[in-house]
Amino acid sequence: MAKNLKHRTVNIRTVFISFVIGAGYWFVDGLIDDLVFRHQPFVKSLFPTEPHELWMRSSITCLLVICYFCIKSLADKFQKSAVINRKSIIINRKTVLTAVGFALLYWFFEGSVHNALFFDEPGFQSLFPKNSHELWMRSFVFCLIIIFSIYIHSAITGLQGSKEEFRAIADYTYDWESWIGADGRTLWINPAVERMTGYTAEECLAMTDYHLALIHKDERKQMAEAFKRASEGTSENDLPFRIVHKDRSIVWAAISWQAFL
Repeated sequence: MAKNLKHRTVNIRTVFISFVIGAGYWFVDGLIDDLVFRHQPFVKSLFPTEPHELWMRSSITCLLVICYFCIKSLADKFQKSAVINRKSIIINRKTVLTAVGFALLYWFFEGSVHNALFFDEPGFQSLFPKNSHELWMRSFVFCLIIIFSIYIHSAITGLQGSKEEFRAIADYTYDWESWIGADGRTLWINPAVERMTGYTAEECLAMTDYHLALIHKDERKQMAEAFKRASEGTSENDLPFRIVHKDRSIVWAAISWQAFL
């Protein structure tokens, strides 16, 4: 219940911040319209009467909100990632060209909307608006898309690099390691399990009662209680127990565990 309440609080906070960002842009753009472009007084500029200007300001506001949600989500994943591979975050020519390509697509799309729906300027003239405020808004979105696209690509490549690095380290750890989810499901087992038990990681993942199925019958009750304590978020170190190897031999081992908070 506490975790769900915390998660709900974070969501409400995220929605509130995104609303503030959207409302802040709406206010600032109205101020720029009044002070820089002298298009109309500030109070009137907050509620534009021209359909195309209203469309652009609304779409930019929505875009800023979406950008914030995406950046917040990626930032949370970075914080939760155990290993952040900074070297894999590379802004290369392909990344920049892709970002510019998305921005150009937006520019052409906006010009098409301008021509098809609002009939302000014909044909190719809509690609190069004469209205200075409209040009400012379109240029703002153009730059925003480039920055956002580069950030998204860099963040995703960084997370992928972190995952690959973590997998490489974990898979080649000498000790037998397992990752158990909060719901009790086994999420991952490293290959060292085969050296200690004779069973491959795939065979262990297919077991209906993984861990207990490998433990000597005289110690299953004791270990079941230990696993229950582990599921409650405790941590312990070097608890000895016996394993029944695949070849039916007995192997002594010791288990340690730590909860991920």
